[in-house]
Amino acid sequence: MSLHHIRPRCVFLTPSLALCLALATAPTAFAQKLLLNSVTLDTSRRGAAGLARMFPEPARKTAVRRIIQTIGPLTERERQRLAALGVTLEDYLPEHAFLARMRAWPGGAQLPFVRWVGPHEPVYKLDPLLGQRTRLSPYRQALKAHGRELIDIFLYKGADAAAAARAVERLTGARPAVLRTTGEHAHLRVEAPVDRALAIASLDSVLYVAEAPEVTLRDITQRAIVQSGLATLTPVHDHGVTGAGQILGIIDTQIKQTHVAFAGKILQYNTTPGQDFHGTLV
Repeated sequence: MSLHHIRPRCVFLTPSLALCLALATAPTAFAQKLLLNSVTLDTSRRGAAGLARMFPEPARKTAVRRIIQTIGPLTERERQRLAALGVTLEDYLPEHAFLARMRAWPGGAQLPFVRWVGPHEPVYKLDPLLGQRTRLSPYRQALKAHGRELIDIFLYKGADAAAAARAVERLTGARPAVLRTTGEHAHLRVEAPVDRALAIASLDSVLYVAEAPEVTLRDITQRAIVQSGLATLTPVHDHGVTGAGQILGIIDTQIKQTHVAFAGKILQYNTTPGQDFHGTLV
């Protein structure tokens, strides 16, 4: 039986039965929310932004991005059904949701497994702490003192990085650098006023806008964690186990792809964009 069809059947519960019922119904409540960095949306309310999208609409000349949330984990058959109707799924969003590219929404009647469809609003694309973090380097401190930041701009899959850079330059007066990254999202970096971040996020090509991270020197602790607990004692390396010739997988947040440990060595890279580079430390 689907968890989404479980309903309470009794009034008087023992503590253990109440706990079991709470655990059984929790996934349903959790799946009715979109857990974004900047906001948590309660999609069970189906406000105007979502409800209107449940009806079919005429095709546009160019594709748009929307958020699609399904009732539960998406099956391969459901994915194929979306593709057949011209809906291309891109990045995953918790819970049970995806960014999707489409020219027209076919309507909820053809897709009963879809719970909610809504726009990818510019405010959803903003790092909520942009401009609020404590800066470490004199350069970043000076920028912050003048209401400016070094801003990372991640683009949707397939977006034209050169065209996006020109659009950002028109908004900020500064020409962004197009950073060379491995993965599906082009990545721009620009020094710009913090109050232009929302305008940048409003560009059709932009997926996410965040502060560029600052590098902190702490690599020596990794040797201790991985090998012996002491930074100067390396029994693993001493026995010839250095990782040379091995393929490793990292499941964490983003990594700094230009770090000496990774540059030129990445075979596949798939992660969400953002400010956190904890994966580098891992």
